[in-house]
Amino acid sequence: MEPKRILALATAILLLWCCSALAAQNPDARIYLDVDPPNLVHRVDPSPSATFDVYVCVDCFGQDGGTRGTAFLLVRTFGGFKLAQTALLGGLDFGDAEVDPGWTIAAGADCVYPDADGVVCVGVVTYLYTTPGGTLDLLPHGQLNPGTGREILDCNFESDFYCIYANLGVGEDPNPGQPDCECVHFPARRVHCEPQGGDNPVHPPDYWYDACAGWETYVTGFHVQVFDGDIRNYTDWSDPWAWTHCDSVRQFGEELWVSWCDPELENPLFWGDVFRFQFENPNPSAWGHWTMTAGPDPCHPFADVIASSWDYEGEPDGYGFRVHVPVAPTAVREESWGTIKALYTR
Repeated sequence: MEPKRILALATAILLLWCCSALAAQNPDARIYLDVDPPNLVHRVDPSPSATFDVYVCVDCFGQDGGTRGTAFLLVRTFGGFKLAQTALLGGLDFGDAEVDPGWTIAAGADCVYPDADGVVCVGVVTYLYTTPGGTLDLLPHGQLNPGTGREILDCNFESDFYCIYANLGVGEDPNPGQPDCECVHFPARRVHCEPQGGDNPVHPPDYWYDACAGWETYVTGFHVQVFDGDIRNYTDWSDPWAWTHCDSVRQFGEELWVSWCDPELENPLFWGDVFRFQFENPNPSAWGHWTMTAGPDPCHPFADVIASSWDYEGEPDGYGFRVHVPVAPTAVREESWGTIKALYTR
């Protein structure tokens, strides 16, 4: 091996192994196996002689988090052959994924940040299946030989510990991952208005939306569809610093929308930022849609949309799909009061 390559490999080992394991950017990172990222598919049922790919992925990055590398060991019980292993971080890699201490994967010159789904797949392994079925399990790097354990290096060259979220089953269910290995961050680019109660206000009258800016770009506008067209019913707005809210309920086609935006495009919400957009309205609630925008017209709900509730139709209302929004006072009540007034003023 060339001296320069030996030096580079040694440097990568030191970075991954010798960095102090302080709480850095990724304190809740989790690693898992997936045959169809980012869909979290942890079982595959191939026919004999079929090949399939297994991705090793990491998610639950902290704010501004990314990775410069990690390492792990794979333990296989199903019948077959490992045909190839390919690193996906753009840097050096060394070791056999199935031979202790395992596979070390490093990024190139630049840190690798999560995609729009909040995921980084660090490597992919290709298998030929022969039977019988079995499992493929993740273990920390270095079981019998020295290794880096569960460490994952962040963009500041500091390290945290990952937990093992999910393994793979081949022709059978997978072995469970590590207990309590759950992501505590908001999903990428999603909006929650639940649960209500406790530390969270109840709507009505306090309508609030915890919006996460996601992991791929920035956000300069946030918008919700409403059913109350009287702006006088909207008070006590909560805006991000240097943002504003539109001073009217605007109509687009047959829909009504209210908006928060960064009119000067100088103070966007960045990766991982979560802000609680809020206003008060005394009227009852219904389910409405939302959009996030990032473009030269940040106050328009359909200009340069980077995420919307329609992207999350499979999620529950209040937890990613639609949000609670105010409706207008019912026409029945207004007409009834008008009738009463007419009767007593004849």
